[in-house]
Amino acid sequence: KAPSRSFSSTPADPHSALRPKMSGTDGTATKWLSLALDVTPSEVSASLETLTGDYESLLKSKLPSIHSSSSSDPLAASMDPLSERRSSHNEKDDEWSKFYKANELMNEVGIDLERLYLNNVDPSYFQGPEGESRQESLRNVLFLVCIQLDNEVGYRQGMHELCGIVWYALQSSSTFTSSQLEASCYYISRHLIMSVLNLFDPRPVDPNAKYKLGCPPPKTNPVNCCEIMFEKLKKADERVHDAIV
Repeated sequence: KAPSRSFSSTPADPHSALRPKMSGTDGTATKWLSLALDVTPSEVSASLETLTGDYESLLKSKLPSIHSSSSSDPLAASMDPLSERRSSHNEKDDEWSKFYKANELMNEVGIDLERLYLNNVDPSYFQGPEGESRQESLRNVLFLVCIQLDNEVGYRQGMHELCGIVWYALQSSSTFTSSQLEASCYYISRHLIMSVLNLFDPRPVDPNAKYKLGCPPPKTNPVNCCEIMFEKLKKADERVHDAIV
């Protein structure tokens, strides 16, 4: 005789995966990190402080700053906005151009974070008094991730929501310090965004495609991804597909 199956009268919570119970073992956070870094959970646990230190060093080296690292005078770089220095490869390296470009990216990310709201998450989580520090951490994370992307992709709206979900899930399931949390969010978000980068890539699917007057524009990667998704949805459930499309 087949065992009887019992069903709960309460609908399954689609967001339950984002609200894992505090176990004190940091299991969820460690597992996510191990997947993002392609190492074992035990290796993550053993090197968490090193990973955090590496993240902080990278952040410090990449954050926009007017201070020149090559001068004993910290104000030397800000005295002459037109000054240039040469790298070890004898190439002109315009520090001011990098500074303004990095600041522009930080501001763009910050604007989206100021309106970050997640379904079934208290709005004050990212927007209240404590939300300001979370916004700052996410701004750092997104800045570091996005400077590693192709220049034609860069930061795109929606990336902040992915990072927000990662942050919320990590904080809900770990006892990490704020520094460990920010570093972990960076490694996981970087892996996640790289994995779905086509959803944000505005370039045509065909790199040789040209815009022609009077013709439809070349199909971009996000449009192509959406078409594939809707095609699969239609096969899985045509009624739902027809209600959405």
